[in-house]
Amino acid sequence: MSTQKVTIATIAFLIVFLSMLVSVPAIETIELSGGRQTTRTMNLVVGDSVVITLTCIKNEVNYTNPVDFWILDLDDNTIASYGGTLGTSFSFVAEKTGTYTMHFRNNANAYSYTVARLTIDYSINKPEGSIFSGNTPYIIVTVIAVSLAVIFAFVAFRRRQQSSPPPPT
Repeated sequence: MSTQKVTIATIAFLIVFLSMLVSVPAIETIELSGGRQTTRTMNLVVGDSVVITLTCIKNEVNYTNPVDFWILDLDDNTIASYGGTLGTSFSFVAEKTGTYTMHFRNNANAYSYTVARLTIDYSINKPEGSIFSGNTPYIIVTVIAVSLAVIFAFVAFRRRQQSSPPPPT
């Protein structure tokens, strides 16, 4: 295999591998009508550190409506609870592996047309020394898939080169 092909294969592997190690923050704007509730979930493993920032922003009538915000672990234990908040920052470390749920509720009267508009910004960080914790099967499958794709591309390229007629002289 040529040096160029080995370099391309190595770069492809590193991009896929490193993308799994980077904590990408999730930022989302949520609109809740009066009396409505919604949830967002996070799949965590033991030791994951989560940082959450919630900010209520002005709605179309230039009013900032407070919301109730709480987080439950996989056993429905409350990790944090903020009633009637306009914004908060909170962090925690997962003590169990599983799905954690963030709850948001607009307590305004359902008929008041008061929309709560909020921005949720959260990131999940893996603890040092346990990058593969809980993600090992996904990483293995991804490495195998990328390796197979590189091998397939190499074989297809070689066959195409061998089946091409030589250039005229």
